[in-house]
This record gives sequence, C-alpha cells and structure tokens, in this order.
Amino acid sequence: MPAYYAYKDSSTEKNKLNDLAAESMRILLPSNMNQDSTWTFIMFADPFYEGALYNIGPPLNQKYGEEGAKEVFARWSSCFASGQVIFSGKQK
Repeated sequence: MPAYYAYKDSSTEKNKLNDLAAESMRILLPSNMNQDSTWTFIMFADPFYEGALYNIGPPLNQKYGEEGAKEVFARWSSCFASGQVIFSGKQK
C-alpha cells in the first residue's frame, strides 16, 4: 500500500481519480478461519471510479523498479491459497 499511496501518474486528472479510488477502498476482515485453514478478505471499491488505478503493478514498478516490483509481487502472491477472484457489479 505504501507504493499505491505514493504513486504519481503523469496526468493530474488521473491522480485525482486515483485519490478518490484510494478513499473508496474498504476491506472486510474475516471473523473466522475457513474450514480449509485459510482466511478470506474481501475488498470493496465503493464507489468504483472508472479510469482510476486499481492495479498494484504500476505503483510497485514506480517505487521499486521492475526487478524490485517482481520481487514484492512474488512475496505478496505467495500469501494466497489460490488465485484472486474479482466480481464486478452494481448495487441497485
């Protein structure tokens, strides 16, 4: 997250969108472990800002360089029991 918050795009408009997106993020913390001894965390972008940055790759590259970003991302990815699942939808 430090890389995400430090990220600066070349576009002022994009930076404003990214700031709004950062403020809209919420994480639901699990109250119990899953039956398979894993934990499920749910992240919300509410509201979702079209055109904002929701990908950690560019901030990691900007802060740590390409090789450093690969290293950080590999450590982060190794924490997952399986792939991440993304559900897009709108509340009615």
